[in-house]
Amino acid sequence: MPVWNHPLRGNDLEHPVAKLCLLLEEDRRTPSGRIRSSKQFREHYFSFDDRAADDRIFRFMPADVRGPIIAAWGIRGPRSASKDSDDRVRTVVQDAFLAGDIDDFLFEEGLTPPLVVRWGELSDWWSFWRRGPITRHAMRKALESGFGLGLFDAAWFIDNLRSKGGTLEGTDVIAEGLSKAELATWIRAVYRSGDSSASGLIGALGWDSLASKLPDDAILHVLDTLAERHGLVDGPHSRSEPPILLSADEIEVERLTPVPGEEEATPPSGIPALKAASIAPLPTPSAPPLAAPRPISDRPLPVSEPPPPARARASTLPAIPPPMPLPPPMPPPPPAIPMAVEPYATPPSSLPAPPPHLPGLMDDDDPEEEVPGRYSVVSNRNPGRPSQRPEAPPSLRPSAPPGPQKA
Repeated sequence: MPVWNHPLRGNDLEHPVAKLCLLLEEDRRTPSGRIRSSKQFREHYFSFDDRAADDRIFRFMPADVRGPIIAAWGIRGPRSASKDSDDRVRTVVQDAFLAGDIDDFLFEEGLTPPLVVRWGELSDWWSFWRRGPITRHAMRKALESGFGLGLFDAAWFIDNLRSKGGTLEGTDVIAEGLSKAELATWIRAVYRSGDSSASGLIGALGWDSLASKLPDDAILHVLDTLAERHGLVDGPHSRSEPPILLSADEIEVERLTPVPGEEEATPPSGIPALKAASIAPLPTPSAPPLAAPRPISDRPLPVSEPPPPARARASTLPAIPPPMPLPPPMPPPPPAIPMAVEPYATPPSSLPAPPPHLPGLMDDDDPEEEVPGRYSVVSNRNPGRPSQRPEAPPSLRPSAPPGPQKA
């Protein structure tokens, strides 16, 4: 059991290793240091489906610690939550996730960094933090926090610097990232201080400048060696798990840094993946030279005549098809024939001519022309309205009476 862990009181938050994990977990939940989403946090500490669930945090907490957390989510009463067993807590939280009563965000908010670092396994937390993409900010935070907490000194730091698969070590890794002017300034500062020890070299360059000039694979090698030194790596189990992939709510990271020894995580679109330079390529075994084949017999092999050159067949088709003939020109249009246009004649009037005057027919509209003693035409028609009575045919018209005629 690690020195910082107690079976009843949990991890000692005053221990430098626990302090390092607490600082990194608090930084992981900030916008600038976010490298794992709430969903990935929940999937690591409480993975579930409709049949089973895997609890990796509540079973380490005392009942009086996890009870208020579950009661604050509203899925269990305060007294019942403080008396539930480990199996009952796992079932209650699983049912709450399936019913939609809590989500990944509430789960991460309920488990604060001090609770996770104190009651969870630090090796399990380190595998969660280390496995997957890591930003440059998170790497520098871990390196500076470890050096500030006294987990390593300057001599150990320089001795464990490795880059480009181990081809560069120690001060060569530092000098590789410096320009010519920066290298001259560094040597001048060491000469003036008169301290060429590891602390003098780091002090002459400055920690901020050193951390910004180191390559990613060198920083990761130091962090992995530091975790193995203080027991944060619990053997091959923490690195054999599948890598955590970025989800849709994950913020964009600067570089992808897979864990040495496992498959690289699929990077998001637009982010170049950083291959683990600390993995030395496997040497390719050299095959022994092949001996020259011996002939089966001493007789010389018959020399075969070379085959005659193949005759090229003449192609019946032309290499370039002839151009198509142009269509014949169109004949000119015939001349226009002038047409005579007759003037418009005024049509005759369609009104009928008035009928001829018939002698002997009296008009009933003129009472003075009536002949006394013959007949009298009586009309009840309005005198101001013209007559609309149809004219009688000639066969039915009365003949003119004998007598004098009007001139």
